Amino acid sequence: MSVFNYEHRVSYYPVPKIACTSMKKLFFRLENGFEFRNFRANGKSKTIHSFYGSRPFEKSRQDDVEGHFRVAVVRDPVDRLVSCYRNRVVFHKDLSEQRLSPAAVAAGLVPDPSLSTFVRELDGYVQHTGSISHHAAPIVTYLGHDPKWFSAIRNLQEIEQLITELQAIVGNEHPLSLPREQTGGPKLSRQDLTPSEITKIEQFYAKDYDIYGRFF
Repeated sequence: MSVFNYEHRVSYYPVPKIACTSMKKLFFRLENGFEFRNFRANGKSKTIHSFYGSRPFEKSRQDDVEGHFRVAVVRDPVDRLVSCYRNRVVFHKDLSEQRLSPAAVAAGLVPDPSLSTFVRELDGYVQHTGSISHHAAPIVTYLGHDPKWFSAIRNLQEIEQLITELQAIVGNEHPLSLPREQTGGPKLSRQDLTPSEITKIEQFYAKDYDIYGRFF
């Protein structure tokens, strides 16, 4: 499921590569009173995402409750995809030779692609790699197609404002702070893309721009 705090009647709908890990850890601390740490059980690693998933909107909304303060954080899709490349492709090596599936190789996709190659072949990497499909899926996958569902939609630059809004709801006896997570990877930005590559990304995320663009 997504994040539903029934005590304070707050719902958070996470979108991968938009402060997702940080926000989930904030809500974990609010719910449990201590910081989350990765751990292992029966030889298997458990992360915050093992408990608070990032599920498609239609599945997440089934666990929501009427009257909750529903929040989401959005980000310009170009910046979000560059972040996906930095963190998932370069830092976590999700498209390394060891991890790229035989089907992906057969489709002509290369391991450890450059940023330009990643953008050019984005459709293929999304189709053949679960991690990339999850982290690069359009925002509408996770937030749906109706912004009115949410009580507050803030862009990444407004996240401190969102924390202030949440603090007012939960009360000062539950101090909220946002940890900084998933920052690994080279310092790339949209300035490292050509105009045609930016256009390709904008076309891929056309629905995001159409439905949530005013929040970016």
